[in-house]
Amino acid sequence: MSELATLEIFLRGGAVSALLTCVILFAPGVLGNRKNASVAALCLSLCAYVIISSPGLEPRQGSALHVLVAVAAAVPVLVYWAALELFQDEVHPRPWQLLVAMGIVLSAWLSQVGMSLDALRALLVMILFVHLFAVILSGADGDLIEARRKFRTWFLASVATFGVIITVMELTGADRALPLWMFALHGLAFWLLAGAFIIWAVRIDAGIWVASPAQAAPQSGLSPAQKALVSRIEHAMQEGLWQQEGLTVAQLARHLDTQEHRLRQTINQGLGCRNFSNFINGFRITRAQAMLRDPALAERTVLSIAYDVGFASLGPFNRAFRAQTGMTPTEYRKAELI
Repeated sequence: MSELATLEIFLRGGAVSALLTCVILFAPGVLGNRKNASVAALCLSLCAYVIISSPGLEPRQGSALHVLVAVAAAVPVLVYWAALELFQDEVHPRPWQLLVAMGIVLSAWLSQVGMSLDALRALLVMILFVHLFAVILSGADGDLIEARRKFRTWFLASVATFGVIITVMELTGADRALPLWMFALHGLAFWLLAGAFIIWAVRIDAGIWVASPAQAAPQSGLSPAQKALVSRIEHAMQEGLWQQEGLTVAQLARHLDTQEHRLRQTINQGLGCRNFSNFINGFRITRAQAMLRDPALAERTVLSIAYDVGFASLGPFNRAFRAQTGMTPTEYRKAELI
């Protein structure tokens, strides 16, 4: 075995070790925490991918190869799931997402029995990642966790670069004719990325991975300036600023004559909110509750009440209402007007 081949195996061994370390770190409570489960599953799947993509480690035949291919086939789906769990406090899978995910995994498995479905798989992966990038970009403004907000750019750049390169190479078959030093570089990149992710996720802001992240308890030990800003925020909300259509963090910061990053930090730490939309929706839902339990408004439809408190459609209103009260608006009205 050449020195370069030995180095390539060593680097991939390092990548697998880093990924397994990540699995161990996220394993506690994995059954009750979908965010931890998504990261642990992704790291296990990446271990299989790192192994089968190596010319020196990949089993050439037998059940071991089929198992590794089956596990590695889920990498795009698990990247998508873990990213949604990271960048969204509450993930609600839709039927089309589940169907696309199943198509990606099945197309890889069927390719092992002679069916050429690489083009279909690449298309389905592209659909998932286009949606993922749209979610990440659209949610950046309302994210109140600064470490996660900054991570979005790094994540988009790295995943877009690696995802496009790997997908194109697998689709064209170019990955089967690379020089050995490219495989070594591939292993090194996975090692470095896995290590960087562990450092970021655990040391910088481990609170990102809490099991019930939509609303957390306010932190103690706020500075006098933060306490004063909390009072100003609460006063502005009591005056009805939450009713302003399309209210953003930047607009609220200008209204309060403060810096945007200070406002994000204060709402997050002083009021226990992780997302600006959830923060504003809290006031909207409180107002909707008052309207729903008012006998004088019993003939008003739920949809009209949703419009009155600032929601553009019934679906988001129902989800936000259930998240805050544990009931749908209709169930709440029936319970209150008995």
